[in-house]
Formats: sequence, C-alpha cells, structure tokens
Amino acid sequence: MYWKDICSFIQSEHLSLNLNYRAKTSYTSISLSQSFNDRTETYKYTIKTPKEECNGVNQTQIKNPYLSLKICNDWHIDSLNTIGFAFSVPLSYSTTKAPYKHNFSTLRQNDTLFLQSKEERLGKNNLLQHSLNLNFTHIFSARLNQELNIGICYNRHNLFTKQLHRNQSIFFEETQQQLSNITNIGSVNFDFQTDFWRTGKVECGGKWLTTHTNYKSTTNYLSANFKYSENIGALYLIIGKSFKEKWDIMLGVRGEYTHSVGRWEKEDSISKKNYFNLFPSIRLGYTPTKNWTIQRPHYTMLDPSLIYTT
Repeated sequence: MYWKDICSFIQSEHLSLNLNYRAKTSYTSISLSQSFNDRTETYKYTIKTPKEECNGVNQTQIKNPYLSLKICNDWHIDSLNTIGFAFSVPLSYSTTKAPYKHNFSTLRQNDTLFLQSKEERLGKNNLLQHSLNLNFTHIFSARLNQELNIGICYNRHNLFTKQLHRNQSIFFEETQQQLSNITNIGSVNFDFQTDFWRTGKVECGGKWLTTHTNYKSTTNYLSANFKYSENIGALYLIIGKSFKEKWDIMLGVRGEYTHSVGRWEKEDSISKKNYFNLFPSIRLGYTPTKNWTIQRPHYTMLDPSLIYTT
C-alpha cells in the first residue's frame, strides 16, 4: 500500500511603479517592480508491505524576492536625428531551507524499528543582470524613406549558487557545491534602407556580436572551470520590387562568420572553431484581388453520415 499527502502554502506580494514624462523633444519612462514569494511544501508518504512499513516527511521552504528597475529615454534632437537608451537591472535572490526536524524517514520490519534517517538541505541563489542599449537614427530623406539606424548593446549575467546537503542514517554524509556563471554579451549593429524606382526597396546592414562566459563549479570531490568566448560577424543585403500592384519579388543574401574558443582550465583542453556560412534567399509573391482562406476541417465535417434538417 502506498499513501501520500502533499500540502503547499504560498504567500506572495507584488508591487510596481511606473513614471512617464513626455516633453517637447523627449520621452522618459521609469518602471520599478518588486515581488516576494514565500512557499512551503510538505510531502508525507507511507509505504506498507506485509512485513515492512516506511514512513517519511519532507518539508521545504522557498523564499524568492525579485526587484527590477528599467529606465528608457528617447530624445529627438531635430526632425532628422533621434537618440535613445534603455537601461535595466533585474535582481533575483532565493533561499531554500529543509531542516532536519522536517525531513526524516523510518523503516520498520515486523513492527521493529530497523532504520531511521534524516536529511537537511540549504541553498542560496543570486542572479544579477544589467543591460544597456543605445540607439541612434538619422533620416537622410523622408520622401525616399532613407534612414540609418545604429545600435550598441551590452548585457551582463551573473549567477551564483551555493548548496549544502547533509544526510544522516548509518553514516553521515555532507555535500557542498558552489556554482558561478558570469556571461558578458556585447554587440554593435547598423541598418540602412532606402526606396528606389517608386516601388523598390533596398536594405543592408551588419552586426558584430561577442560573448564571454566564465563557468566555475566546486564540490567536495571535484572542481571545474570552463571559459568560452564567441565572436560572430554578419552582413546582409535585401532588394525588393513590386510590379503591377499584385506581384512582388525579393532577393537577399546574408553572410556570417563565427570564431569560438572553449577551454577547460583543469584539463588544459582547448577547442577552437572558425567557419563562414552564406545564406541566399529569394521570394516571389502574388496578391490576388480576392482573398481565400484555407482552414482545417472540423471533426464533425469528417463524419460520413447524412444529417437531415427541417
């Protein structure tokens, strides 16, 4: 016979604040949000056989506060130039607690206590991120929809985890683990577009993306340190043209170059990759005067029987 009982208690709160200000040549937005979750989970179980009976209780308490701040601004320098930025800082912190007195199990054989064990789990997780985006737009000709966009982006991701697990039955065992993962991502991109011959359009641009990751893990028995860096460069060109208001064609090509290096510090192992890919594309479109839509039939429409209505 197997019997279990699960009980979960959740307590949470959420708070947010938004401020927006619009001036003659600028727009500013500030948002602040905060949340807190307190969750307790209790798991009880019983396993019975003709000669044995096992009873156990597992209770875990998880607390998770979260805070986020975001600031955005667009500034219209004049009718042809606009600059803007967005800055955000989300912060998350969580703790896990499962003490001895709420996590234990017993095993009885023929109504005699044979084995008793208990465990304790403690954990902490810290996640800190911040990102910054800068954008600049310049309009060369409003008549030709001719404009240039330049963007710069930076993102940092920092995760730290610490876990402690103790188990006591016949023997005492303790396991500790620390984990850190730091990732930095930066990119620069530009995009240019313009119309030509009334119904034609040209788009071109490029992007450079760089990523650096540092991963460290340490336990009682082993440790690992892995570093990874990746650089990606891409260029693209798209040419499109419409004919007689119903037909349109688009030709495009994108090239990507990737260079990556991964290294295991402990084993002094290095992995490198360099490659280039070319992605051509073509699209031919036709817009009819009337539009038809094809839908999947309903299951009742697949019934072969006849339906009589009066």
